[in-house]
Amino acid sequence: MTVDTHPIGQLIADVMETLEQTYGENAELGIFAIVAEINIEDEDSPGVTHIIYRCNDNRTWIQAGLFEAAKVAARAAAEERGREFSEELRSEPSSEE
Repeated sequence: MTVDTHPIGQLIADVMETLEQTYGENAELGIFAIVAEINIEDEDSPGVTHIIYRCNDNRTWIQAGLFEAAKVAARAAAEERGREFSEELRSEPSSEE
C-alpha cells in the first residue's frame, strides 16, 4: 500500500494556520492527536472499518480527556451548524407565495 501523506499534511497545515489566525503568533501547540478511519476491503474482511489514533502524549488519561473534549467541541459545532441551517430555512421565502 502506498501511503498518500498529502491529506494529513494539508489538514495539519490548516490546523496550524487556524491556530495562528485565531490565537496569534504567541500561541503554542500543546498536546495533539490524530484520529483516522481505516476502511479495509479484501476477501478476509470486506467492508471493515477500524479507528486508529496517535497522540504525542502517552498518558492514557490525557489522551482520553483530549478526545472527550474534542467530542464535546464537535457536538457543539454540529448543534451550531444545525441552528444556522434552521435559521436559513426560516428566512427563505416560501415557495407557496
